[in-house]
Amino acid sequence: MKKKKSEPDDRFRIRLTVKISIVLLFAIVISFAVVNYATHDYRMSKAMEEGGEIARHGCFVLRDYFINMDYPLEALDEDRIESVYLSNTIGRDVCRGLNLKYLYLYKFDKNYVRHYYFIVVAEESLQEKIEADFVGVDDANPLTDSEIAVLEGDNSGVLSIEDNEYGNVCTCVIKLGEKDGEIYMIGADCDMDMIYSQMQKDDNYLLIMGCAVSLVAFILMIILIRLWVLKPLGKLSVRMEGFAENRTIDSVGKKHIIRDEITDMEASFEKMAEELTGYISDVKQLTAEKVQADVQLDVARRIQNGMVPPAKEYIGRGCSVYAVMQPAQEVGGDFYDVFGLGQGKVGFVIGDVSGKGISAALFMSMARRILRERLRSGMQPAKALKRSNDEICRENPEGFFATVFAAVWDPDEGKLIFANAGHNPPILFGKRIEERQVRSGDLLGLFEDAEFHNETLLLEYGEGLLLYTDGVTEAVDAKGTPYGIGRLQEKLAGLQSEPEKISEIVKNDVLAFEREVGIFDDITLITFCRREEENITLSPELYDLEKLKDYIFGFVEDRKLARKVMTAAEEWFVDVSSYSEASEVQLNLIREGSIIKAVFTDDGHPFDPTSQDQKEKTFEELDEGGMGITLIRKLASEFRYEWVDEKNVVTLVFLDA
Repeated sequence: MKKKKSEPDDRFRIRLTVKISIVLLFAIVISFAVVNYATHDYRMSKAMEEGGEIARHGCFVLRDYFINMDYPLEALDEDRIESVYLSNTIGRDVCRGLNLKYLYLYKFDKNYVRHYYFIVVAEESLQEKIEADFVGVDDANPLTDSEIAVLEGDNSGVLSIEDNEYGNVCTCVIKLGEKDGEIYMIGADCDMDMIYSQMQKDDNYLLIMGCAVSLVAFILMIILIRLWVLKPLGKLSVRMEGFAENRTIDSVGKKHIIRDEITDMEASFEKMAEELTGYISDVKQLTAEKVQADVQLDVARRIQNGMVPPAKEYIGRGCSVYAVMQPAQEVGGDFYDVFGLGQGKVGFVIGDVSGKGISAALFMSMARRILRERLRSGMQPAKALKRSNDEICRENPEGFFATVFAAVWDPDEGKLIFANAGHNPPILFGKRIEERQVRSGDLLGLFEDAEFHNETLLLEYGEGLLLYTDGVTEAVDAKGTPYGIGRLQEKLAGLQSEPEKISEIVKNDVLAFEREVGIFDDITLITFCRREEENITLSPELYDLEKLKDYIFGFVEDRKLARKVMTAAEEWFVDVSSYSEASEVQLNLIREGSIIKAVFTDDGHPFDPTSQDQKEKTFEELDEGGMGITLIRKLASEFRYEWVDEKNVVTLVFLDA
């Protein structure tokens, strides 16, 4: 056996994982995005303040004019010419000087109907139209929040933001005076689009800077990954091949200053190779009986650890599954399996094999493989257990048997189909926590003519099942008290329906319960939970098409159908982005049997695409969204529209033929 090389002094080595290295690179881009987001909100607030100050200043300038000139309010009603003079001289000077969009003077009569004396428009070409809309016309629209605040005594210049046919403006109104129960008001509007345009220029500059930083970070990441990951892995692969061929270890070469997973793998390989070389040498000196016992335990552990990872998470359509296993000091026979079955279905199995050692581990491996194959072939759980039991009984010379609970989640039906082969009953959690009593068939591998029964459980959103092995409920503390089903149910009380959290909390509680005596049996748990339907919210911008594509292709498994859904969804999304002026678009994909529904919801202008007769449209009209609607009608079997809660709701229905 070779003498171990002296370990390098860790005090002079830096610990830096590959993951941390990549995270540091991406932190540059993320930091820039965070800063840009934060400053964007700040600039928006500053723009609001700037627009408000301009509008407020315009109101106070016009009010000061009336106060300084000691102008009587009744003169406004008596002399129309004077009102015109005020609008064309004082009002226009104020509007131009402060860069206001509108400046106006009006009064409320005793019925709170508005009567406008004049309205000054910054864009003179619109002056005549705006005067025709307001001056001399009784305006009985409801009072705005700003007007209500003024009438209640707040004359500091209350602001409001309005976006209508007359523009996107910041409005300020103040009270000029009151005469015979009639209230005279001054209003000023600042054009927010002008202020936002300057802010957009700043955003564009920051965007360009962000792209440049992202490009540099990406190039740097590629270079560093090549240096830190790919090149060292290539060298390590060559060394491992050399060791596998002639049991020799090449010299390491230079020592690394920075430690990461790759350097840890090199160190682990050297240690493993040296220990394995020594182990082979030592085994030759041991008695045949001891060698056989040690090898059996070691191989059994490897089989168990290789076939059943410590933890596994699976996210399926409408469900989340999390499985965890804590092996005992001696090799046990617990196992679990979680896997997809196609069409959104999910299968999961938990079991406990009798006996220990390599034979039990091999039996566990065989049973797990056979069950997975049967379930993946489309068999229901009971039939899969029946066929697996028949095959195992024919190939079970040692007479092993196992308790098994097998289940299949069907998202289209929203139900769980399961069968039990002598395993512990599951615990239902969610709105209620109770032990679910199920029909139990014979243990797997015990009798060739064993029968098993399918059962169905309809779960509501947030409900789920906890499956466990004897290592949970039969764990004991120093006094010999078992953990028990009661304590397990109490531990579930109050927990949110989060499979990973539930599994880890229960596992850790069992380990803490038997800490003084040590774990004597494997602890294995599977937590299944039904999730609510998912949806996605998109910005009405074309750059979110990629996000839309990823969502659809991640939901629809059939590629041909996915492309059909994507084409129709893309056409409607482009129409909404181009013409609706919506602030956001929400898409919800729903599978109901052989039907896929794509439900779009947006807060844009009301528009019913199903009411348009495409045959009567000109080519120019078809070019403005009509062609897309025609294509959607051809792709979708149904095309429905509703106006719900002031939102457009469009439903596209596709048949999964």
